[in-house]
Amino acid sequence: TTLNNFTCCRVNHFNTAIGLDEAYPEAYNNRGLAYGSLGQHELAVRDFDEAIRLDPDDPDAYSNRAVAYGVLGLSQQAMEDYGEAIRRDPEHLTSYINRGLAFGNMGES
Repeated sequence: TTLNNFTCCRVNHFNTAIGLDEAYPEAYNNRGLAYGSLGQHELAVRDFDEAIRLDPDDPDAYSNRAVAYGVLGLSQQAMEDYGEAIRRDPEHLTSYINRGLAFGNMGES
């Protein structure tokens, strides 16, 4: 589909950015989001891991990895990452919302 082609194109652009600067955490974080959009959540987690390694204070990378963990059925890891995102930024609203949703989903499984 057109959306998948666009997302694949985004992945290629982030590949280029990473090739130019392997220490650019935002490129890994954004490529992880693109992989997640393509349903490639294991690859997304790998990129979020690298973004966190490069910038351990970025709450977005933890929150994004938590979403990928949730899709992969790794609820405990997701909850831990939402908590870490909130610890890094106590005003990270997305993590509070998603942690609440994940907690509710844990009760359904």
